[in-house]
Amino acid sequence: MLVVLLVVVSYAAAGFASGIVTIALKKEHRVTVELFGSLLGACGSAVLVLNWASGERREPLRRLVVPKPVAPVPLVLALVATLGADVVLLQVNNWVLWLIPPGPIFREIMSSLARGNLPLVIAFVVLVGPVSEELIFRGVLLRGFLENYGRWTAILVSSFLFAFIHLNPWQAVSGFFIGCLFAWFVARTGSLFPAIMGHMVSNLLGLATRRLDARIPGITTEGFHPWWLTALGALVTAAGIVAFHRATRAARNASAEELTASADRTHEPP
Repeated sequence: MLVVLLVVVSYAAAGFASGIVTIALKKEHRVTVELFGSLLGACGSAVLVLNWASGERREPLRRLVVPKPVAPVPLVLALVATLGADVVLLQVNNWVLWLIPPGPIFREIMSSLARGNLPLVIAFVVLVGPVSEELIFRGVLLRGFLENYGRWTAILVSSFLFAFIHLNPWQAVSGFFIGCLFAWFVARTGSLFPAIMGHMVSNLLGLATRRLDARIPGITTEGFHPWWLTALGALVTAAGIVAFHRATRAARNASAEELTASADRTHEPP
């Protein structure tokens, strides 16, 4: 809960600061200032949480920040599963929007992504935001839960907190399910790299749907996309998850065999 509080306080402070600056500037600069505030909030929350975790765990900050390398095949399969899940969750979001119509504040926030300065939007949505959130939720929180609870308890609780931090139902529902997928990637590989890359790709796809000029029902406009597209997304997700599971299991077995062989060579008589 302290980690969640640090994230909320960081974003709130950045939002307050950007609000003060917005009052002093002209109205046309408001979206740019808000994007800078979001970037500041993402960076600030990561700095606060990582420094606290480093002191609490008595570990160097580098160990919390630098992800372990992952083989190319599991990484690609993780991205495939993420793309399929994005298609399915886009339809889930359509249902949430239909059941709980969002208010003007949420619509204004989302529209700023479509009309804001593109480099700033990419910096926040595709780069800084995903990295900071993964370091916090799949790095600090998930790691701590995995050390103290069962795997699925750790995955579910960390994903719930990830969903909660969005503070709105229109992002929380899909955030919970994609958070479970990213947490599972980390639990299988012991690395944040698949989750970070998957988060970047997921946000990039979401940003592209908001910036495209084409009118595609359920994707770039409100409504629902065709059922076959949802089914295709589910099929791609399932195939990616199964293939990722097999690839990581094969990598673990190969690593275990290598360690066994190395131990046998060490104990061989001279």
